[in-house]
Amino acid sequence: MKQINIPLENKRIDNQFETLYTNKKYKISLSKINDLEASSNTILKIYKNNKMVFEDSIYNTHPTNILFEDFNGDLIDDILVHYSSSARSNESFTLFLVDTLNDSFKRIKGFEEIHNPRYIAEYDIFLTML
Repeated sequence: MKQINIPLENKRIDNQFETLYTNKKYKISLSKINDLEASSNTILKIYKNNKMVFEDSIYNTHPTNILFEDFNGDLIDDILVHYSSSARSNESFTLFLVDTLNDSFKRIKGFEEIHNPRYIAEYDIFLTML
């Protein structure tokens, strides 16, 4: 699993950074809205060659990192944005599957309910570690 740390700056976060998909020149932008109680408090945008190719509003409590790991067995790292964590360090994420062939991104609804997710490609299954 690869991780990019984003520095936390005051109450509003608006970060744009290069991704691991260097050959595609994707950039990801996270814009945090101050309301942690709202159902969506962050805007995720993905750009290619300075043109926005994807946008979604998501909820998260710790917008300081994004993880990259393959979650569908296509050998392309997908995007996981931190959703929340519990007192027992059970983390959950919003998952976006990445299709670099078609420059498309697909949010997997309900993935936030899986704590400490791991994908086992050999068996094509998800594991949750509680």
